[in-house]
Amino acid sequence: MNMTQVSISKPEHSIEDGWHVASSSIAINGKTYQIKYRASEGPIARGAEPFLAAALLPAMKVGHTLRVSGTVSPKLLAATETIQNIYHQWFPEFQKIPVHGEADKLDKVIRTDNVGAFFSGGVDSFFTLLKHRDEINKVILIHGFNQYYSADLRSKVTKVIRQVARDFNKPLIEVETNVRELSDQYCDFTDHFVGILLTSVGLLLAPQFRKIYIPATFSYAHLHPAGTHPLVDPLWSTESVSFEHDGCEANRAEKTAQIAQSDIALRSLRVCFSSMDDYNNCGRCQKCLRTMLALQAAGALERCTTFNRKLDPEVVARMNIGHPENIHFLKENLQALENSENNNGLVDALRVCINNNEFVKMADNLNQKFGEFL
Repeated sequence: MNMTQVSISKPEHSIEDGWHVASSSIAINGKTYQIKYRASEGPIARGAEPFLAAALLPAMKVGHTLRVSGTVSPKLLAATETIQNIYHQWFPEFQKIPVHGEADKLDKVIRTDNVGAFFSGGVDSFFTLLKHRDEINKVILIHGFNQYYSADLRSKVTKVIRQVARDFNKPLIEVETNVRELSDQYCDFTDHFVGILLTSVGLLLAPQFRKIYIPATFSYAHLHPAGTHPLVDPLWSTESVSFEHDGCEANRAEKTAQIAQSDIALRSLRVCFSSMDDYNNCGRCQKCLRTMLALQAAGALERCTTFNRKLDPEVVARMNIGHPENIHFLKENLQALENSENNNGLVDALRVCINNNEFVKMADNLNQKFGEFL
């Protein structure tokens, strides 16, 4: 094995239990990862595009040439330079590297009018689905997106999302992948890779779509270098499928108010990363509490059946928001509650929470600066 390069073997394709499978070996730093995608519905791409997406950031992290066996979309192959330029400016630890692959001659480009959207059952994906429900033909669920799902939890989540798809009269495509076995060794999933995982699956399904929506995480007011971004996600497009980062025009509280008008959303909404045994949200973690505050501001919390707890102002005041960037979600909730008749004493509690977390952030910054000075 050549230790100075990262290599992607020519993809192999098969059918397993009726699912369409694409697999490839990705060799990096003396280790080989058997990366696999399984799609419940075909056709799937024959080229190496999904595996190029999976391997680019790990190759940049180790600073080795990336060599791709199998054909690649000329448009995507050319775009890897811009993608690398952006990631290197945002995160200098990812070095710019040569990418070598055979450009597809595009003799048989499959074209379709179908439009898809990734769907997880959360606020962002419900917002995109409701916004474009007349345009979207199919929704896409990824298994392997959340690594902590047990087989039992996956089954429960899948059952509900299948029902949501039926309620909206949209076919559901399910995709299984183990891409994170590779990416998590070299990238932070949220900060670096989440959009790339989505687009790698979209590239797999390229023969089925002309456009796929990627639900936005952040509004235009709070864009920053992140794993999914309106500047980067569309760059993974090919001659046959385009990716559109959707929903930056609304903040999370505004999205929640919009989806609160849908009974389907209120009986199916799942945002929790802590509830391991049940589809319902735990109602205690910071993501649950943030969503509950937005639902409360919209006057819809009691109608959302996936939350079984009431908001406690004392719990809100003590909330640990996790990632410092999450504080803007709380400020959006505060504004929504201040403009609502449904605040139930939560405004003061939320102000305390925001002040406490800003103080902690300021103290951390001072400690870091002091450490650099020493």
